[in-house]
Amino acid sequence: MDPSMPSCTCSSRTRGAVVLAGLPLLFASFGLSADPADGPFPGPFESSAVGDTYDIRVHLPASYGGEPDRIYPLVVTLDANYWFDESSSLPNGFKAAPGGLCEVVDVLVEADLVPEVILVGVGYPGEMMRARDYHVSPSLFFAFLRSEMLPALRAQYRIGDEDVVLFGHSSAAAFAVYAFLKAQIYGIDFFQHVLAVSGDHSRPENEVPELESMLALRAEAGRVTPAGSLYLAYGAQ
Repeated sequence: MDPSMPSCTCSSRTRGAVVLAGLPLLFASFGLSADPADGPFPGPFESSAVGDTYDIRVHLPASYGGEPDRIYPLVVTLDANYWFDESSSLPNGFKAAPGGLCEVVDVLVEADLVPEVILVGVGYPGEMMRARDYHVSPSLFFAFLRSEMLPALRAQYRIGDEDVVLFGHSSAAAFAVYAFLKAQIYGIDFFQHVLAVSGDHSRPENEVPELESMLALRAEAGRVTPAGSLYLAYGAQ
């Protein structure tokens, strides 16, 4: 990775603070119609690409109902079962905040550190298939997010074409980096900004080194112009 990219070293108990620190840096680059009741979200959402059903959670800005012409940036967090709201926690009981990332974002908005955003969590209604989606078959999960979930979100909510953020931690961070590099290499319209915290790139299926090399070669040859932003943060036990 480019050594100029920002990074952070922290303990496992300060991961919530990493999220707090990372989101303002991403939103610093932001300039960003439908009735939220008219669509499949929040709730179970079936993916034909993956052949499974996901639990999609949505946290709308306080101003959403009162400003019908306003569009909002979108933040999508993976592992909603772990991070999203008051019902979410890691297996060890750790929480980003008592109210999850919904509370974190609300605090940032209240402090005027980030603009109001639509926060969406991608989780599982039953068994969490993280290894499948993030490591074994990331291309299928990529297709689900890009071709199925994002278009459906844009059809239901007032989301702009730009200023779309993906957040992932651990294995989800590894997928987030994979998705960012893949989109850059092939010029795919996907997430413009990625926040990857403590990414687990140790698995043998990891394609990130190969994608990173491919992107560097294409950029040097003038065949691709990297765009967007990738914020990396790493923690230790």
